[in-house]
Amino acid sequence: MFYTTASAVLVKPQLGYGKTKSMMMRGNVSTSFANSSYTEEHCPTPITPGIDIISSSTCISIEHAGQSYHNYMQYLSQWSSKDTSQRFSFGPTKRPNPVAMLNDNVTITGSWIEAKDMEKVSATYKRVVNNNLGGEYHVQASVPSPSVNVICARMTETELAPLVYQQWPNHGSLVPNGTNWPQEFDIPRDLGWMNKTLFDDVFGFGRKYNRIPPLFPKLPQPYNTILNSTAQPLDSVYILAGAPDSSNGGKNSSNNYHNYTLCSLRMSITPNCSTSYNVSSGGGSLFTQCEEPSDSLVYLRTHQEAPIGLVNSQWIDIASRWAKSISLNDGISDFNASNARLLTQLMPTDSSLNPSLPTMAEALAVLSGCTLILSSTDAPFDNYWDGSLPVVSIPGQQEFQALVRSQQFISGGLKPWQGIFYIVLFPMFLLNCYCLVHVMKWLFSGDKGLMIDVTEPQNTFAMAVNSPQTSLVGSSGCEPSKEQCRRRWNVRHDRERDRYYLSSGLGGMNDSQWEQPELELLSGKGSPAIIVSPQL
Repeated sequence: MFYTTASAVLVKPQLGYGKTKSMMMRGNVSTSFANSSYTEEHCPTPITPGIDIISSSTCISIEHAGQSYHNYMQYLSQWSSKDTSQRFSFGPTKRPNPVAMLNDNVTITGSWIEAKDMEKVSATYKRVVNNNLGGEYHVQASVPSPSVNVICARMTETELAPLVYQQWPNHGSLVPNGTNWPQEFDIPRDLGWMNKTLFDDVFGFGRKYNRIPPLFPKLPQPYNTILNSTAQPLDSVYILAGAPDSSNGGKNSSNNYHNYTLCSLRMSITPNCSTSYNVSSGGGSLFTQCEEPSDSLVYLRTHQEAPIGLVNSQWIDIASRWAKSISLNDGISDFNASNARLLTQLMPTDSSLNPSLPTMAEALAVLSGCTLILSSTDAPFDNYWDGSLPVVSIPGQQEFQALVRSQQFISGGLKPWQGIFYIVLFPMFLLNCYCLVHVMKWLFSGDKGLMIDVTEPQNTFAMAVNSPQTSLVGSSGCEPSKEQCRRRWNVRHDRERDRYYLSSGLGGMNDSQWEQPELELLSGKGSPAIIVSPQL
């Protein structure tokens, strides 16, 4: 048993990873990161611009919706399948990771990075604040990773008044909706820095941060969301959500209750990660490794000049279309979209993470993950674009540092502890050497007769059929009795007939017949070995 196990572990070839090799790899680069025109142009659709001038825009919206909802459902299924006893151990970085698909055969697993303690952040700003930074994105490559920073904060109607048109004094009588906002409203184009809010420091609004806050047409109804993607600078998407009735005990009419949640989504390139890719016959997996002290391929370690948190303003065009494609702006007309309803039910009700549910910020990070994948397609492997044009007609090649391991058939064990089986194999090696010496001695000897193993079933059966009848009384048609099994059976050779027989010396032929000189007892002790002389 030990020999079989040892040989299977150490001798039998098995698929395993070879040594890791460091090398420079290269890939094609065709466009800058988050180029919305490039992504629309390469969206596969049978409807040509000749049929519909906005066919590409329609195609990319459908792709956004399909990928977002698919990734979202995969992420939510992790929460529904997690054991309840394990959920209470979830920390900010140990909650289920964001997931996505690439080309329908590569599973992408993102990472939560720069995690912040929700209770401490909420205590600082005196409101429920959830800040999540998701990185979307076996070859392990030293490349930067796109990430989306999602900040969500609960607030009251009174606090939101400076950012909501219908809450302004002397606002017009026209009711905003999806078709007339904002072009049909008399809104000053130069709003300056607008009014100061109580949550400027949460989102970085105001002159201090050089950022103008968003303006929303109205307060959303419960279970609805409204979108703003035009606030300066154009690098963030803002979503205002109305809390469900059940989450606040029917207090939606109170101006002093946190009935609303404001979220911002901002994309940046983080150098604090490396990217790994595993591929097999069943598909591939792509995942990020972020903020690992022992990872030598973290992009910031191989490119120390890389900026941290570089915000990409081109992403806003892709993000705006994505948000509209998944109905995040349907609340402007009170459409009660299913996606918005589910998102509002994920609003945190206190300053601690719910171990049984994802937060609204986590859900938005997962939903927006497809925009990061789409933005990365054919984009550079570093954090800048050095081309004079946003798109090049002939793809160029760009190098990046990587560690490569390939799977191959190897012997000798796949794990260090399996070396203990050499203790079993070494005696067998000595025994094989002994057998080799014995065989060599036999080859060079004068008598090179062949050996026949009569214990093999086919040989024993043939000998039994051709053996003379014996007096096994009472065994006709059934097995021998216990007393008969005690008889010694010998193998004899009839030289005249050149046949082998089994004999117990009982019945059939008498003993004098068996003692004839032409019959030779080959094994007086009942040995199963038969030596066939060369002349036979």
